[in-house]
Amino acid sequence: MKKRIISLILVVIMLCSLLAGCGGNGGGSKSSNKLTVGINQNSNITSFDDNAFTKYLEETAGVDIEFVYYSSAGSEAIQQLALTASAGKPLPDVILGFHEMSQYVVNQYGEDGYFIDLTDLIEKYGKNYKAALAGLPEKDREFLEKKAVDTNTGEIYAMPIVLCSAYDDIQNMMYINQKWLDNLGLQKPTTMAELKNVLQAFKTQDPNRNGKADEIPMLGGFLGRSNDIISYLLNPYVYFSDANNFNITDGKVWDPVITDEFRQALINANQMVKDGLLSDMCFTLSADNEFTNLISPNSGEGKVGVFSGYAHKYLNQQTDAAKDFVALGSLADETGKGGFTVVDPSPLYWCCYITNECKNTELAMKLIDTLYSDESIMRARHGEKDVDWTYGEGTSALGTEAVVNVINGNAFSEGNSTWAKNPAGIMTHKNYIPVLIEGEGNLAEYSRLQKETWDIIASAEQPKEQAIRLLYTQDEYAVREEFHSTATNYYRKQVNLFISGQLDPNDDAAWNEYKTTLYDIGRDKLMKVAQDAYDRK
Repeated sequence: MKKRIISLILVVIMLCSLLAGCGGNGGGSKSSNKLTVGINQNSNITSFDDNAFTKYLEETAGVDIEFVYYSSAGSEAIQQLALTASAGKPLPDVILGFHEMSQYVVNQYGEDGYFIDLTDLIEKYGKNYKAALAGLPEKDREFLEKKAVDTNTGEIYAMPIVLCSAYDDIQNMMYINQKWLDNLGLQKPTTMAELKNVLQAFKTQDPNRNGKADEIPMLGGFLGRSNDIISYLLNPYVYFSDANNFNITDGKVWDPVITDEFRQALINANQMVKDGLLSDMCFTLSADNEFTNLISPNSGEGKVGVFSGYAHKYLNQQTDAAKDFVALGSLADETGKGGFTVVDPSPLYWCCYITNECKNTELAMKLIDTLYSDESIMRARHGEKDVDWTYGEGTSALGTEAVVNVINGNAFSEGNSTWAKNPAGIMTHKNYIPVLIEGEGNLAEYSRLQKETWDIIASAEQPKEQAIRLLYTQDEYAVREEFHSTATNYYRKQVNLFISGQLDPNDDAAWNEYKTTLYDIGRDKLMKVAQDAYDRK
């Protein structure tokens, strides 16, 4: 059988380092209840073997798990997998995670015989999975079921993780220091002009009251980071979703990143950097704790007025800084094409695969199906039952039914109760979002911030037509596989350069070179397959 997938993934120059990083024995297991399971390493986890979530899965599914470890970096893990296959070495029985693996690559692994067809196994042993599917809204269920099928073979090679949590859907979660606003007698901004006025006051009027000019008015990550703050500054000018790339008006796909409105947004953001309102550290800081140390240090006053990202991730949970912040909504339209909050559909990633090495596919599917039960999802996200959380009905911060009462809000990222990653499952408001914590204390403050963010989502202004949830053929996926990453990485890099000032967005030559190069490297081909897929939709 021709192994096409290998040539698509291998990066030869990384061969030695990647091989060195791959642990475990690999290979299909032969004992009656043992399965080798490939997962991403995670430095936050003390031990995967001596782990509450692992023990729960083993007991519930009746399986003895032997882990095979891959890199914590998704792209490196995918290359490690390809290197193992290309060397003729056995793969693990089951692979969990690897969320960055594209639909095209998943299907190619299946067509080349590395991943087995799961259709019959799902039908026979996928009780929890089918129940979770049935609980989805009809349009979401139909999309997932269609997307899972390889259009060339009609087979299913992977099972998904779906984050139907709403809080994960908003692309730019923004928070502003209400204490600083109160200290200066200011209101939350709703327009770009108001935002710049507030930021100017943050910069010059010592809102943290420490007698030092050490305030950072606005801080977040560059375009492409999880705490991307750049998209927030682009959307008052034109609707821009970094996840979906293209816009649609009257059925026609168009590209926002080459428009005059987009350029106007770049010029404005660049001026904010020049004026010291948007910190140039947005483009240099890379570690999450670097942001946390500025927003909410262990001692002393915080230095940041506005930040982007998950509040519980970028606020120091050892401090009470959360009480000082409130959610910040989108800014008003500046051009007639902007003023939107980017709310993407619930994220969907492929994450569960059974390989051709597996001798006990029934047991493998039982293990995978266990991950789709409500209790597994609660344990994977919130930790050990009756230790980190308890079961009890209530209302979430989203105003929806919830059953998880959190005791230890750090269980997901610290200790040995979870894998610090949701390995699979269909997350809903009920099995994923905890009961709203009211009163005082950090957990209550994070619940409040989550509720405020949800209120923004619930009232968000969205375009009438969007290039979301498009179903591509395998040939169209091949086009996306060839050009999507290159084109996306290019425009992200150029946007960051324009805003940081390394390129001048006012320079016609620089702007025209950016647009020309973007389409020379395949952006036009991506837009064509998006148009074709939308026409079918």
